[in-house]
Amino acid sequence: TIANETIDVHDGGVSGVQQGDLIQFAPDDTPRCVEKEGTASLPFTIGMALLATVYGFRPDLTPSQDRTEFSIHPRRRGTRAGHTLQWEREAICGATAVAAMRWPNRFSKLIGDKAFGLLMAHLLGHRVPKTVVIGGRLAPFSFGQATG
Repeated sequence: TIANETIDVHDGGVSGVQQGDLIQFAPDDTPRCVEKEGTASLPFTIGMALLATVYGFRPDLTPSQDRTEFSIHPRRRGTRAGHTLQWEREAICGATAVAAMRWPNRFSKLIGDKAFGLLMAHLLGHRVPKTVVIGGRLAPFSFGQATG
């Protein structure tokens, strides 16, 4: 099935590509963002946990060797009224890519570079105090451990 939809990429969500143990994404762009500088590049498990923490829902993506172009939206979108849209999926034979976990990147700028760093530390198992992030374009979200 092919559906041609126009979806606002400036809604606070992200677009990107998932393949194998790699997920890459950026806000305010299409899945072609992976061809540009500043795209977040994370191991699949960490990237999914990060997106679930920030958006409050787990994106509808599963680990696969196939290359999947997707977009994730804070509000339900598309003909299926979901948070996750899968734009294209293709089989890739033998190609592997490695995550380049670094920031600043376009997503860290969306949530705040300091918040991104603390969230990454939390997701990697480090002790991070309870943190509530209140940004300009996203709903508030929290992570970390209470200290009191």
